[in-house]
Amino acid sequence: MTVYLTVGGQDDGTTLIKSYANRELRALGDVVVWNGAPPVPQASTEYRLNLVVLPTPGGYAISVVVQQLNTTRHLLKQFLEDKKISPEIVSAALSMVDDSSIVEGHSLRTCPSSGLEAEIKELVAKFDVEYLQPRRAFWQLHMNSPKTPKQN
Repeated sequence: MTVYLTVGGQDDGTTLIKSYANRELRALGDVVVWNGAPPVPQASTEYRLNLVVLPTPGGYAISVVVQQLNTTRHLLKQFLEDKKISPEIVSAALSMVDDSSIVEGHSLRTCPSSGLEAEIKELVAKFDVEYLQPRRAFWQLHMNSPKTPKQN
């Protein structure tokens, strides 16, 4: 799975948060993290994790926005290709699917300066449980489903 990570804000905490988030996402083992624009815009990116950091007295406020990117189009293309559907039909079907992103979730978190690393660990763990694990389960079902033979 691919996650496009953006971290913005007005404080040096953004550098720490970006470092912690990168480390925690990569530690999941099956996640590729893009910190800049993906090589093909949104083509292989499944989620965008936007973190905006603002200093507060004694700590940080972190706005977390999760967007699903291009997933419907990608899943439809994969499904139709797996079913050996002709390229013309695949192209026609994909032309009817919107490329826009969907905001899946937003939260505002606060933490003391001394708890920043633990907060990012918890944030990434929650992102994994709520968004990535269901995607893994879906792909596991897809991979285990019997392939249907090509129809004439």
